[in-house]
Amino acid sequence: MIDHSFTLQAVMDLQKQTGKFEHAIGDLKAKIEQQDIAALRERLAKIESSLGHVASQKDVSTLEATLVKWMVATALAVAAIIVAALKLLH
Repeated sequence: MIDHSFTLQAVMDLQKQTGKFEHAIGDLKAKIEQQDIAALRERLAKIESSLGHVASQKDVSTLEATLVKWMVATALAVAAIIVAALKLLH
């Protein structure tokens, strides 16, 4: 015959141990997440500190407008030079 009181006690002990392991695993997961978050924050701070020399969207749009103005002015100047040269030849 099987001693059911012994097996019942063994099952209860096993459940207690399993609960302890689950709690320990939960604690480890929380610590790992906290370390990951801290590492991500540190990495983000390094990235943000190195972005000081990068142009913003406003800088790029201002540069674009300036370049368009210069290209139009250069095209007009070249056209004027061509017209002047043609007048000199005739």
